[in-house]
Amino acid sequence: MLRPLLSVMARRNVLFPEYGHGVPFTVVNSAAADGTLSAVRTFAFGERVRIMEDTMEVAGGALVDRLGKRRGLEVGIRLSVIDGGLRMRSTRLALWIGRLRLPLPRLAVMHLDERMDPAGAARQCVDVRITAPLLGEVFRYAGAFTYERRPSAFTGSPRPPRPGQE
Repeated sequence: MLRPLLSVMARRNVLFPEYGHGVPFTVVNSAAADGTLSAVRTFAFGERVRIMEDTMEVAGGALVDRLGKRRGLEVGIRLSVIDGGLRMRSTRLALWIGRLRLPLPRLAVMHLDERMDPAGAARQCVDVRITAPLLGEVFRYAGAFTYERRPSAFTGSPRPPRPGQE
């Protein structure tokens, strides 16, 4: 039912309509001098590759995540630590259209739980779910991955300008 909407969001590198098990993926995080953290997640569904990208920053004392190629979907996030793992829950949504910020009703809620895998020193477990009132779970990715830290050769900004600063 949500496939057409997820297909539009896939073209903007926000979410996607594909599903599967054992889907290989990579995550590349890049910190910028301004304190933001950008991430590009690449999922390989056989012949189809899907990308999710975002930039997180602290704004007004709160964590804000801006998603998509142009960072046009804004999500306010509440952080907590539960049993030694990180928990994130979305608190608000807004859409940026050019310089105009449009607050959205709570159409969906993002739930993210992340923790170190007790079975492996450099493995991280993640479980991301998006739920919608009346529909239930509409998107999910979960799994474990091995991470490594590498020095970056990148010298520019890893993200586009924030909406309203274009």
